[in-house]
Amino acid sequence: MITFADAAAEILAPWATPAQVREAARALGEDAELDFGALAASKKALLIHQLVHQLRHLAVDEVVEVHRQLQAMLEAEPRGEWRLDLVGGAAPVELRNHLRQVFTAIGMSWERLSRLQAGIGELVRWLRATGQASAVVCIAGKAALVELAAAKGPTAEQIAGSPFVLALEPHVRDLKVSLRGEQVVVAFTV
Repeated sequence: MITFADAAAEILAPWATPAQVREAARALGEDAELDFGALAASKKALLIHQLVHQLRHLAVDEVVEVHRQLQAMLEAEPRGEWRLDLVGGAAPVELRNHLRQVFTAIGMSWERLSRLQAGIGELVRWLRATGQASAVVCIAGKAALVELAAAKGPTAEQIAGSPFVLALEPHVRDLKVSLRGEQVVVAFTV
């Protein structure tokens, strides 16, 4: 059996010593010893995220590159369509973590990733405050389509003119705000 820590250590050799990898893996607790072959891609992605952020000697750009390479080599890249109802306190954190994985996988720089994550986070908080909200993220090659929807609250015109949407505009492509049934939808491509 190959453990997650063993699989990651082999790939991390150019960036970290075996001792640094062991120390980072220790922070994962029992999860570091899970059978790598039996892990779902989503669990691998979560462990990669946790492991890479324990390698404190890496520069920010190196963290992004290591994360990207681990996702690709350990077959943990997000694929297809992912949906989340933005209810409950943990939902925005779950969305943020998923977007980080997606944006890293499609090759986004740390600076752009951080700006987009912050802008999307602000928009999500506002949409959640106005009513029931949801998110859909679709990955297509080196691009991702993000849709954020709110069932109640502001009109499409109010959302389109909000500071949250205007702040996203320079960082995304094909930004559209529209009505879909009873929902106001903000959609864009990165």
